[in-house]
Order: sequence, then C-alpha cells, then structure tokens
Amino acid sequence: MNYGKQVEKYLKKIDEGKAIDYAQFLNLLNSPELNLDATNRDFEVRRVGTNTYKVTRVALWLRVQLDNIIGEIYKDRNSAAKQNNSHAYNVNGSMLLVREGAIHPQVVMFDTDGNYLPKREWHDYALLIENRQNFISIDKTLSFIKTYCDIGDVDLQKALTVFTEGNAISNALHLRFLCKFKSIFLLLDVDAGGLQIASNLLTLLPNSNVVFLVPSDIKDRLKTVRAPAKTISIEKAIRLGRKHPELTHVAQLIYKTERELEQESYLDE
Repeated sequence: MNYGKQVEKYLKKIDEGKAIDYAQFLNLLNSPELNLDATNRDFEVRRVGTNTYKVTRVALWLRVQLDNIIGEIYKDRNSAAKQNNSHAYNVNGSMLLVREGAIHPQVVMFDTDGNYLPKREWHDYALLIENRQNFISIDKTLSFIKTYCDIGDVDLQKALTVFTEGNAISNALHLRFLCKFKSIFLLLDVDAGGLQIASNLLTLLPNSNVVFLVPSDIKDRLKTVRAPAKTISIEKAIRLGRKHPELTHVAQLIYKTERELEQESYLDE
C-alpha cells in the first residue's frame, strides 16, 4: 500500500470540508508503517453520519507530519526504499533467463521502454517453461516434448527456451521481444495457474501463434492424480477455456477429470 497517497486522499477531503471515515483515518495514522501516535485530542470533529465525520481541526504538529508524508510520495522503488516501501512499486526494467538448447543459460535485460540486450537475432521458435526444474533439466524436458507432444517438424534444440518465472513473462516490457518469434510453445502446469499464464500471454500477443503444449496421453496422466482439483481452480480453468479457444481443450480436460498436473512430473519418465 502507498500510505502517502492514502494520507493525501484523506487530507484532500478534510481540506474540502467533506466527511471521512474518522476511525479508519486514525487507524491509518497509527498503523505500524506511519506510527504517528495520533489521538482524538489532535482533532476537532463533527459527526455527520453513522461512521463519517467532518474534521474541522488538525493539530499543527500532526498536520506538519502529514504534509511531510505527502511530500514523500515516491516516484520509484529507489526513493521508496528509503522508507522500506519499495515493494509497492514496479522495478524499472526486467530480465529473462534464456538458453538455446542445452547451452548454458544467459540473461536478457529489458529497460523501461522494452528495449533489450543482448541485441541479436534469435531463432524462429521460443519454448516458455514455467517450472524451474524443467528449465534446469533441459535435456530431459526437450526429449519428453519430442516424444509426447505434437510440435510438427520444429527442432526445439535450436529454439530459444525461456524461463517464465511464473506470471512475470507476461510483463508488457517483453512484448517487443516475444513478438519476434514465429511460434511460441508453452510448457506450463496443466492447472488454473498455467492457464492464467497462457491467457495473459495470449492477451499480450494477439497476433502471435501461441501453443499450449500437453502430452498426447495427458488424459491418462491426469487420471492417475489421486487428489482432485479444488472447485475454484476448475471453475477458473473453465472461464479461461471459454475466453481463449486455444485453451479450451486443456480446460475441458481439467473439468472432465477434475484433476490438475504439474509439468515437473514429465521429468519422471
């Protein structure tokens, strides 16, 4: 939460003579993050509703503190870090861990405009992997895909493999980079989370060929999972399957079997 902006909203209403939720305002001022030790003695208020009051006076010492807090409304993580609040702001850039076939991984760095380095020509195809172990055990992973998944005549040993780091891959800063690939293959968990990553990418890349990979025997694999998926996950999978035709098949499998599957299981072959 950006506490400076919350304080600013309350003070704006106070200065305009509008009613506020006084109890919530006090809780904010005395929260561990602000720790101002404000009390009822520091205000003059008039009740206008069940939980709302007009604040007609703020103690001078407190008003000075609040104005200082508003003056420290941070513009980036670096300045916010001075008050241990950097997590409330986006990083000014991004990075992706990539590898070509079994070659040692390297890092692609992105600036705030989506420009990336190293600047070079990549292969026509990208393979996006959600699970860290699958990315590390790349030989086993690529062998599994070749044996069990339908990728036509694409040689993934020559493709660029990208670690998605969960949902971070769908960062808009990666748009220019991802658009360069002829096809993007997704090796994700067969669950609501994996479908959400795929959905975000399909939204980010509406003109790209994005393919959600599942093994040809995925139905049998799902049936071997003992614990059923949570109802909320199944419902989310159905919604995403309806939203994107590319995900309908996977969503229906989750719905019919009531099971989900982690891609790390593919390594146990």
